Amino acid sequence: PTEKATLSAQLQEIRRQLERALQRSRLAPESHLTTRFKPAEDLPWLLASLQQIHGQRVTVQHPPLVSGESWPFEREDMLELLGNLLDNASKWAKGQVRMTWAVSEQCLLLRIEDDGPGISEEDRQRVLGRGTRLDESVAGHGLGLDIVGDLVEVYGGRLELLDSELGGLAVQVSLPTQTSARTG
Repeated sequence: PTEKATLSAQLQEIRRQLERALQRSRLAPESHLTTRFKPAEDLPWLLASLQQIHGQRVTVQHPPLVSGESWPFEREDMLELLGNLLDNASKWAKGQVRMTWAVSEQCLLLRIEDDGPGISEEDRQRVLGRGTRLDESVAGHGLGLDIVGDLVEVYGGRLELLDSELGGLAVQVSLPTQTSARTG
């Protein structure tokens, strides 16, 4: 088999494993969450990792981190979702990324935006496709938004690509916080 065929088979297997894991997490009631995502504990580590990758070039603004705050979602899922969104925003930003969130009894509303070039409305649906990259000169595999889309779908949420007030792209994710909404 060619190298491309081998890589394709490996990616398909990784995807199958990811889908099985995501399906299990979707079916598990909230009380069986392994570890809830805690912004005050989990974000500093994630932001430090991004700073190592992108250096001092990009500043990530976020709400104050409140000790004890947690989101009713699996920690690893949220790290995957936030990691992909913040990495994409940092790749494209001129220097500024802003992350905001609000948690209610009904949903988590998460928004990550940057001051980069943005994505035209015509390209927004296309960029959500698996392996799609609009600019081959920027490092990546085109799987980040696809993984985010899978996670959002598993939780029964919504993913939107919008214009950012900062001038670039805003990615908005809405996830229902009630278990019945996620499993029904």
